[in-house]
Amino acid sequence: MKVWTISYDGNECQPVIIDEQYKQPYPQLIFLLDGKKFFVEFENRSDHRMCTSGKYVNVEVISWNRSIRQKGTSILK
Repeated sequence: MKVWTISYDGNECQPVIIDEQYKQPYPQLIFLLDGKKFFVEFENRSDHRMCTSGKYVNVEVISWNRSIRQKGTSILK
């Protein structure tokens, strides 16, 4: 079973994926970790595809109310 790994601000987590939204131009994933929802936003669809192929890509980690944005990395392995 493949697991998403999200790294940001010196932290690494493996949250549960709730939804995938392939919006243009920024695909988003919605995750749940410790009872809190958050978004992971990719720069483009190519980055999303690379991530699902086992490559680390740069992402933006966004709080559920969109007030906090942090740079991070993501991979599906």
